[in-house]
Amino acid sequence: MALTFPFGYSTPPARLTLAEMNTRPTWTRLDAEFRDRLSAMFVDAASKGVSLGLGGGWRSSAIQRATFLERHVQVPSGGCCSYMGQRWALKPNAHAAPPGASYHEETQRDGDALAADLIGDLFWMNANCWRFRLVHFGGVNKEPWHVQPVEIPTGRPRYNGAELVPWRPPSTPDPITTDDEDEMPIVTNAEPFFGAAVGVAKFAVQDSGRLLLLNEPEWRARGAKAGTPLSNADIGALGVDQR
Repeated sequence: MALTFPFGYSTPPARLTLAEMNTRPTWTRLDAEFRDRLSAMFVDAASKGVSLGLGGGWRSSAIQRATFLERHVQVPSGGCCSYMGQRWALKPNAHAAPPGASYHEETQRDGDALAADLIGDLFWMNANCWRFRLVHFGGVNKEPWHVQPVEIPTGRPRYNGAELVPWRPPSTPDPITTDDEDEMPIVTNAEPFFGAAVGVAKFAVQDSGRLLLLNEPEWRARGAKAGTPLSNADIGALGVDQR
């Protein structure tokens, strides 16, 4: 039976399969790479018994304008933002960017959007979205439901139109088939490990699939193998143990 995910803002929200979501413009007009990341997160959440889905994604400029005017009031000065040469203050509700300044609108050259508002277990999403190269806005405008690709600037005015870098779910190394720690497969980080300025971190892959951080003597005792390079995101997703 196909997985279904919460969709939209009805009470209760509808539940759609990914195939059904692929008939809805608010989903299909999101960037394809962005949709792949969101889909992977939705499926991963469902596999853990967590309900997570899409409230809204792409918006037309007319909808963005209506949303902005609904949530803001014109003021003589101050306020939070400018639109049509006037200053605007936020009403007591969620912020909406002025038309032309939102990632929910046509952002890329092909007209796709780069922002989505999610529904369901936002606590789980906020804790896990980084695994899918997504960033939430819990600390930006107090919008924990809003997500966008991690590599683009927070605000659309600074976006240069660059295409997203293809992302794929982290691969789990083959499980251990020996009790001998010296025979554990070795992996290394392909980029500075959590901000480390020099050196390359080395890890042994344990039976559980988690990584065991090795010090230099331990690594050399195992033959100083180069190992399989993994990104920091993959390393974080697999989990790291230390002795």
